[in-house]
Amino acid sequence: MTKLCGWLVLLGALPTAVVADEGVLRRHTPSQSGGWPSDTNYPAYGMMGNSQVLADDFLLEADAAIRQIAWWGHYGLASPPADEMMRIRFYLPDLAGGLPGNLVAELAVANPQREATGMLVSASAGEAGLYPEYRFQAILSSPVSLVADTPYWIEIAESGGPLGLFVWEFATADQNGFAYANPEVAPWQRSVFGGDLAFELSTVPEPGTICLVMLGVALVRRGSRRAALSSCGLQQCLG
Repeated sequence: MTKLCGWLVLLGALPTAVVADEGVLRRHTPSQSGGWPSDTNYPAYGMMGNSQVLADDFLLEADAAIRQIAWWGHYGLASPPADEMMRIRFYLPDLAGGLPGNLVAELAVANPQREATGMLVSASAGEAGLYPEYRFQAILSSPVSLVADTPYWIEIAESGGPLGLFVWEFATADQNGFAYANPEVAPWQRSVFGGDLAFELSTVPEPGTICLVMLGVALVRRGSRRAALSSCGLQQCLG
């Protein structure tokens, strides 16, 4: 039992930043400029009622299991809610216009990890203001498996909860536009101007896999079983 506990403590101490960098599959880099509301419950805006959701298209170069999702956005000048629920959906394209079609997966993420980046996001055209940027992250308990060279869509929206205004930030990606849906547009319509939305899809290796890779590297470089086990912190586990 003692050996098992030592193994678990080791895994929890592994640097997650390295894992995330190695596992990134698709990234739409935030532009610190603009964005559109993607929130199922916010004060009426023009004729759109109190709901609007956004989706952005992407391709993967190889089949992969999505285990971690990050995205960027802001709340205008309002304070972030203490509790929030984010809804993430993956779609295949429809057969007609290449907009979101059949639902592939839907995830409900309660209180995703949220941190202020220290950057400010400029308002969209026709508006004034600078808003604090936030990076959100969700690690999935059940991965979403997607295949290569398929034009998927990802929707991210704040779902229900108190009135607020989550704005999904624009990205510096392929600039081919995004899709939106609201009470006036059903089910989807593509934005009339270029621009993508800021998000990142990653596949994070299991912690045990990372340690086995480290073990193999140590064996090759040092030629010693004891040195390899020490470099991975496994001596206390294996004796």
